[in-house]
Amino acid sequence: MIMKTRSYLSVKILFLLLSLMCLNNGHASETLLYFSNQSQCSNTSLNIDVPFTISSDRPWCYVTAFSAEKYFQISVSANGAGIAAPDRFANIILSIEGQPDIKYSVAQAGVAPIINVRETNIAIAPGMQEFTLDISSNTDITFILPSWISEKSGNEWKNGTKTYSFIVSGTAANQGNIVVKAKDPAFNKQVTIPVVKQESLRIIAMQYNIRVQTTDDGNNNWPNRKATAAQFIRAMNTDVVGTQEMSKTLLGVDQYNDLKGLLSSDYDSYVGYRDESSFSDEGNAIFYKKNRFTLVNSGKFWLSETPDTKSKGWDAGYNRIAVWVVLREKTSNREVFVINTHFDNTGSTARNQSATLMVQKINTLSGGRPVILTGDLNTIPASTPVNTLKTILDHTKDVAITTSGPSYTIHDYNENPSTSVFFDYVFTSKEIGRINSHVVAAPKYNGVFLSDHCPVTVNMDIYFNP
Repeated sequence: MIMKTRSYLSVKILFLLLSLMCLNNGHASETLLYFSNQSQCSNTSLNIDVPFTISSDRPWCYVTAFSAEKYFQISVSANGAGIAAPDRFANIILSIEGQPDIKYSVAQAGVAPIINVRETNIAIAPGMQEFTLDISSNTDITFILPSWISEKSGNEWKNGTKTYSFIVSGTAANQGNIVVKAKDPAFNKQVTIPVVKQESLRIIAMQYNIRVQTTDDGNNNWPNRKATAAQFIRAMNTDVVGTQEMSKTLLGVDQYNDLKGLLSSDYDSYVGYRDESSFSDEGNAIFYKKNRFTLVNSGKFWLSETPDTKSKGWDAGYNRIAVWVVLREKTSNREVFVINTHFDNTGSTARNQSATLMVQKINTLSGGRPVILTGDLNTIPASTPVNTLKTILDHTKDVAITTSGPSYTIHDYNENPSTSVFFDYVFTSKEIGRINSHVVAAPKYNGVFLSDHCPVTVNMDIYFNP
């Protein structure tokens, strides 16, 4: 007879009933008994008047016969003691004078193996030579690693939580899995963590409000600044430039084509105009190095309740737009989404709503690509529009490894402005990679004012999975 139960509360009654059943059958019987993994002791009475003996074949299961008192005792030690342990088994033989032996198979529950890894995936940034995993386990573990990852010395197992270190070899992008498994073959327990070694794309992006052409600026008018503007863009080795206030009129003013011509040997560009007027207009443009990037797609929308048609939004004083491009880097074949905008200078509701619209449009248009946003937002870093954008983007000044330059970006042609106003931004996707530097330019370059704004230049490494 074999009976199975997971109850640990009625061992004494169970033994008594099973013993009587076996004795009444008059032949040898087998009973399977279960104990929990805790240390236990159980006395079992026998309704017999003849001597008996009892024995066990495992030291953790200790048995004692008390013939005169008509009972026997089973004691089991704890199995595992906080460390994973498999179920274990013992055989007990009860010998009664004049009766067939009774065999009890004793099973004691083990402690289930635990392997918990805090990290659900590992992204190894370019240049990264080591990384760690925080693992909690109650059983000795081993690792199955990709060929380009090896264990660092000191990874001996410890019961509980421990940080394990690994070394990365090679420079090429790669991907694979790290398998953390129980070393004991009795445990079928393992955890798999995807791991990728990323590749990097360095981009230098610039935000540059060039200032509309107006005779009110005297010697700082655009004709006296445009050559210096082009020299500065080249000197900063800029890959992508977002510009605003590119005015054109019937009187021959055409700031976009002026700058486009001066940069034509190195840069291509895309421009959008806010009024779409043949008389006078103002545009936003994105310039990009043509030897590095191919234009994949482009477009514009208005910052208004009807963004797909020419319109002025909310309480804005002017029509306002955003222009965007998808650029493919020629060597890596990787794509980035670049968007450039200019928020209204008079309407606070327009600025707030424009930021909300920008978030929606970026989510729709970027297609999961890394995002670079340049813009004159006409608002300070602590404002609602900036905080709205920061729900999906990082202000590069906040996360850059180094920052330099003035604390302001507005100076109105004054090298020492009396107030510190910061309106010009470069944002990127959150965790885009590494923002190496954020530089606010001085008001003058080679003795010439670049604009009434300071350009902002950001050096970044964008990380891509293979």
